[in-house]
Amino acid sequence: MKAFLSYENTGSLKGWLVKVLRNEFYNLCRKRKKELLDNGELLCEYLSSGEDLLAGMIEQEERKALFLAIAALPVQMKEILMESIYFQLSDEAIAKAHGLTKENVRQIRCRAKKKLISSMKEGM
Repeated sequence: MKAFLSYENTGSLKGWLVKVLRNEFYNLCRKRKKELLDNGELLCEYLSSGEDLLAGMIEQEERKALFLAIAALPVQMKEILMESIYFQLSDEAIAKAHGLTKENVRQIRCRAKKKLISSMKEGM
């Protein structure tokens, strides 16, 4: 509610919502950082759900590696990647929000994906 009251009708509502959601995501990540690293809690979730324990642990390790690889990206790459993939914003909207050209947004996103792929391959 507090975030909604802070909205000023000076720009795109969708862009403002993306910023608010991104900040909420970062806050949630900070709160859950300890939970992500607590293997005992995750183990209990796998046992209670009846999944194959080994497959679940492998999937969790892959997610953790991806999370760490994304966290290691520069801020601009991280933001453009998240806005493009998770928020499904167009290149034009992302470019406008960051003061870039559409071509620059595509190039930054491509470089971010290449960095993620190489860091994931190094981790394996």
